[in-house]
Amino acid sequence: MATTVCDILEAAGLTVLRPNTAAYTARNQSYWSVSARINPTCIVQPRSTEQVAQAITILKTQTTCKWAVRGGGHASYPGASNISDGVTLDLGLMNQTEYDADGQIAKIGAGGRWHEVYTALEPFGVTVPGGRASQVGVAGFLLGGGNSFFSSMVGLGCDSVINFEVVLASGQVVNANREVNADLHKALKGGSGNFGVVTRFDVQAFPIGDLWGGQVVYPLTTTEQHIAAYVDWVDNIRSYP
Repeated sequence: MATTVCDILEAAGLTVLRPNTAAYTARNQSYWSVSARINPTCIVQPRSTEQVAQAITILKTQTTCKWAVRGGGHASYPGASNISDGVTLDLGLMNQTEYDADGQIAKIGAGGRWHEVYTALEPFGVTVPGGRASQVGVAGFLLGGGNSFFSSMVGLGCDSVINFEVVLASGQVVNANREVNADLHKALKGGSGNFGVVTRFDVQAFPIGDLWGGQVVYPLTTTEQHIAAYVDWVDNIRSYP
């Protein structure tokens, strides 16, 4: 039955990767965690929101096959964004980032990873509250809350999402924001993949200067001084910007 499903998806014009091919192997090996590299019957790679809706409609109406959704593929455990004996709906080709300078809004594809987002936004001198490691996936991060380097300034990553483009289980494409489908907009901020397949995140961007990073190493002889400084910082945290 699962093979028939893959045939149907391919016949509908969708890109389908099958086992024992170089493309399938490379894509399955691209998961960040070895534990997540289980073997789906096939991988379908939509290139647009319309193709996501098309694939979901086929999976729902023409089969009882189980399926999973992959965004950036950074989950660390089996079954989070992959499936054995089923179809993996892989959003990896939907990884574009567009920037609307008038509204300072980054429109981010759900299949992207944060290094792609930061690279696209850097020429504009802006950024968004995203993953602290470049290989983290956009979708899992934002749908799970998202703790960034800027959380103390703008809140969690999901707090800056002003609109979600979502494909529902029915195959219908909707937008979710404060004015339209406000309940879904709220639910997706931490709701993971339980309410639909998000295909695009519209995120409020903000100006960014240089971001310094690196390590400063101190000898063990300064341990007591560091503990005292940390306690003082916690006691007076409201005095710090």
